[in-house]
Amino acid sequence: MKRLKDVMVGKQEFKHKIKTVQRISQHPNVLPPLACYCSNDENLLIYDYMTQGSFSQLLHGANESEYDREAPPLDWDSRMKISVGVAKGIAHIHSLDGGTYVHGNIRSSNVLVTNDHQSCISDLSLIYSLSNSFKQFRYTGYQEVDHFFRPKKIVKLTQKHDVYCFGVLLFEMLSRSLPPARTYSDVIDGIPVFLDEAINGNRDAWKMIKLAEKCTSQETNDRPSMDEVVREMEEILVNPVKV
Repeated sequence: MKRLKDVMVGKQEFKHKIKTVQRISQHPNVLPPLACYCSNDENLLIYDYMTQGSFSQLLHGANESEYDREAPPLDWDSRMKISVGVAKGIAHIHSLDGGTYVHGNIRSSNVLVTNDHQSCISDLSLIYSLSNSFKQFRYTGYQEVDHFFRPKKIVKLTQKHDVYCFGVLLFEMLSRSLPPARTYSDVIDGIPVFLDEAINGNRDAWKMIKLAEKCTSQETNDRPSMDEVVREMEEILVNPVKV
């Protein structure tokens, strides 16, 4: 269940947005809401139960807000399977209605995982980003440096913002380090670009670091599309480096 805070819209408009979100979520790697509840005091989304919890919990342990090296590490294949699923889910969202949709809230705690490590993106922020009527929407997920220094202004989110956030998620997956802040500079300075010791011997992981760096490029136009990201990740899966 997700509680939506500060959503100041009418009941009919809210229900209309939920139907749109359900339509967008028709993909194996995007989690649709099963139902919604809306009243004057509360707006809730009901999701299917995902047995393994979030990607963040699998990486960092049950307490997602703290760094826990005692949590059992995920193996490389599981990390890649989850990450590729996330990339495919984002690419699906970006492909709809002529490329007009943005997720806007890509982060490891919004990636839910099944027992066989299939990943699904929780699509909460789509409700906000679908319409300019949600005036209070600022930023969720990881933030680019331009967004960070203009916190009181509404800056239109783009699909390249989602690409940036996915790159941060890759750094988190590779290093098993929590992003200390949601800015570009803190990702590069605050998340050491080294591999988690559990996957340190995997040469393909260094390819993924290069991909994460491209996704988080300061120059927006230098970032790849999510379709390109999916193709590059699948190429790494099909042609792994032999040790």
